[in-house]
Amino acid sequence: MVPSRQATRRGPRLAVCVSRHLPVVKADDFFSFDEVQIFERFAGPGSWQTWMRDGTINVEKVFSYLDLPDLREMIDTEFSIYRHHHRTLPGTSRLGWLRNMYYSLVQQLARQDPVWYALTVAARPDKHWRLASYPYITKDTGAGGEATGFLHMDFDLESFLADGRGGSRLTSNATSRWTTRMEKVARY
Repeated sequence: MVPSRQATRRGPRLAVCVSRHLPVVKADDFFSFDEVQIFERFAGPGSWQTWMRDGTINVEKVFSYLDLPDLREMIDTEFSIYRHHHRTLPGTSRLGWLRNMYYSLVQQLARQDPVWYALTVAARPDKHWRLASYPYITKDTGAGGEATGFLHMDFDLESFLADGRGGSRLTSNATSRWTTRMEKVARY
């Protein structure tokens, strides 16, 4: 159906009509992939064995297309803007976090990267490919000598032990060296 426009006191509003009688299609009915082939193509030969053995892997040059002089300058400028607008309480350290940087342009580029997505899907033991990506604050390692090294994972150990919930969750991050690191939260 064609969306209709309705005027309101606040301006035009877009209304979309969707049928409730769409067929239910399971992901397994039409989409399958070879996770080993995805790893070998994007992370290099032997990467799948490394992932299965160690549960962690560094993949070089996933975001190397961002390492162009013009883009690098834009990314540096964007970080400078967020640093300028970050409020650190007197007498405290930000621990390298830019707590105001959730939706920067470079974060949006990385979150939509098809290679990062393919590796994330291939690394999941449940093979789910319809994923929700949650924004997270940026770690700024150019933090002027602040301590930046610690790890926090949002994981409910009791639920995992009771029914396996969260067992397919991964953590991953991208660094300005254009490397991505993926880790299994729970190893089987």
